[in-house]
Amino acid sequence: AMYVVDYKWMVLPRVLSDTGFNSRSSWHYVLYPSALIGLTGLMAVLPSRECRCRYKVQVLAGVGRTLAAPLFAVNFGDNLIGDVLTSLAKPLQDVPAAWCYMFSHHPQVTASVARFAEFGTTCAPWEHHWIRPVISGAPFLFRLMQCARRFHDTKEPKHLCNFGKYFASLLVVVVTSFWGKAT
Repeated sequence: AMYVVDYKWMVLPRVLSDTGFNSRSSWHYVLYPSALIGLTGLMAVLPSRECRCRYKVQVLAGVGRTLAAPLFAVNFGDNLIGDVLTSLAKPLQDVPAAWCYMFSHHPQVTASVARFAEFGTTCAPWEHHWIRPVISGAPFLFRLMQCARRFHDTKEPKHLCNFGKYFASLLVVVVTSFWGKAT
């Protein structure tokens, strides 16, 4: 909220910004997301009565088992983590754009503004063709491997149907990354 208030009413003074096309741009707008990332990381490592260290370790172990799905039997928690990751496939595609914005020149230079006007991000064009498909396809691959492991363990055909669903999702990612419009 402070970012919006600061941008709209310019609470903090502009720093290193010129007049012209980027007169409302300033490097301190990067401080807000950086502070949120730092606060989130700090909250993850600080001790808490509600979320004890062993709970955090169990969640991290579940994520690890999900990433290495064919090597471990899939329990309910791992299945849930895989479902959450597939739900986050689309929002995770914004991570490279946020990364590029955070580490780009501030205030934005003319080339960055032109790239943003063309692609909707300040990232290099190769990000659209390589990084974004990997990020969007990885959760479906993890879920696909979980379904293969569950079929291997139980021989229930419903896991093959889910395998097909996630395989089709991966095909969509591959086809759109090679033949779709990169936006």
